[in-house]
Amino acid sequence: MIRSLLTVSSGTLASRLLGFLRDSMIAALLGTGAIADAFLVAFQLVNVARRLLSEGALNAALVPAWLRLRQTDGEAAAAFAGREDVMAHLAPVGPVYQAGTLSGNPVAATAGLTTLRLATPDVYEHLDKSARIVREAASAALTDAGVPHVAQADGTMFSVFFTEDEVAGAVRDFDGASRQRTDRFAAFFHAMLDQGVHLPPSAYEVWFLSAAHDDQALDRVLSALPKAARAAAAVPDPA
Repeated sequence: MIRSLLTVSSGTLASRLLGFLRDSMIAALLGTGAIADAFLVAFQLVNVARRLLSEGALNAALVPAWLRLRQTDGEAAAAFAGREDVMAHLAPVGPVYQAGTLSGNPVAATAGLTTLRLATPDVYEHLDKSARIVREAASAALTDAGVPHVAQADGTMFSVFFTEDEVAGAVRDFDGASRQRTDRFAAFFHAMLDQGVHLPPSAYEVWFLSAAHDDQALDRVLSALPKAARAAAAVPDPA
C-alpha cells in the first residue's frame, strides 16, 4: 500500500510541476492578452471533452464496477461486456446460459492445471471403476424398488433419469429428460442427503466422482442407495 501511495503521490507531483512549466511557457510566448485567453479556452474545451467522454465515463462506470467485481469475487481476473442488445441474450434476461463462476480466476486456473498434471492413467482407472460401481449400484437399487429409470454414462460421468421411457434405452434430448419424474428424484435426493450423501441437486445434472472418493466413501454411497430408492418408490403417481 505504501508503494502504491508513493507512486500516486509522485505522479501527482510530476503532473503539477509540468503544469506549472506549461503555464510559464504560455505566459512567456503569448503574454496575458486576448490571444492567450483564446488559447486557454480552446485548450480547456479539449480537456472538458476528454474528461466527460473518456476519463469521466471510466471513473463513474467502469472503475466502480471493476472494484465491486474484485470485492465480490476476490480473485477475479476477467470480465466481458458488449452492446446492450447482445448482452440481453444472456441469462437471467435472455435464454443463453453463461456459467463462468471461475472464468479467469488465477487460483482456479492454477488448480485446474495442477489437476491435469496429476491426472495419471491410474487416476482415470480409479474414476472409471468408481463411476461404474456407483452407477450400477444406483440402477440396481432403483430396479429392486420398482422405480422406472434410465442410467447412462459417457466416460466417467453418468446420469440417472427417473423416466418411464425405459424402452428407449437412453435419454437423448431435452424433451426426453423433461418426461422424467422429478418428484421421485427429489425424494431420492433428500433421502441420500439425510444419510450424508450430497448428490447433484437437479434431476437434469450429471453425476461424477473424483479421485478423493476412496473405498470408504463409496461404501457410504452404496449403503445409502436402497433407502433412497424406496423413498423414490413411495412417491404417489400424479392424479
